[in-house]
Amino acid sequence: MKNFFLFFIGGMLLSSCINYSDSYTLSPQRKRVDLLNPLPGQISRYEMFRACGSGFGLTGDTLILEVEEKEGVIYFKERFSQTSPIRSFEFGRAFKEYPVYSENKRLKFASREDSFLFWFYQSDYLDLAPAQPIPIEIQECSFDFPTQFYEKQQIGSVEQFRIGFYLLLDNLIAVGGPQERSSFLLYSQRELTMSFYLKISFSRGFRLIHPGMDRL
Repeated sequence: MKNFFLFFIGGMLLSSCINYSDSYTLSPQRKRVDLLNPLPGQISRYEMFRACGSGFGLTGDTLILEVEEKEGVIYFKERFSQTSPIRSFEFGRAFKEYPVYSENKRLKFASREDSFLFWFYQSDYLDLAPAQPIPIEIQECSFDFPTQFYEKQQIGSVEQFRIGFYLLLDNLIAVGGPQERSSFLLYSQRELTMSFYLKISFSRGFRLIHPGMDRL
């Protein structure tokens, strides 16, 4: 029993720092949302958390991101799972959906104001091509990037990023913009890894659930 417990804990720690982009091959059959090639039926799940400084905690909510097609147009559809506590509020029971378009290794998602994942990101385009590494400074309740990075709405890459008990490796990063200096998206060329919004002392984040735990 002791050996089993140690194995379980070790597995949990390993899953918190796994490089998702190298751990499996995305395909429609895997039903995971592929940013480069979104197809109807793909589904990814995200666990919601809050974090500010040393304060970190899961809310118990699971956000489901699903790809649908309507009249030849691809849509992202967001909803919370039936067991999510946030569904006790009316907005937590609503479906959020918005059209997305793939254009030359870029994802265009206009009209996404209701999205939980992308609403604060100030560009209609998300570049999916490789990017140069950038420094990221983590302070008590804020994150800071080079000023030029904000002004040009650039995409960068970070070798590792830690928040709470999450350790994410080798991700692209896109910041919310000059007005949202501590809000950003972490993602690979194929999928969104984390969406995090921080405004003064309020935070809301979504982290991709481990590929081996995403069965609906």
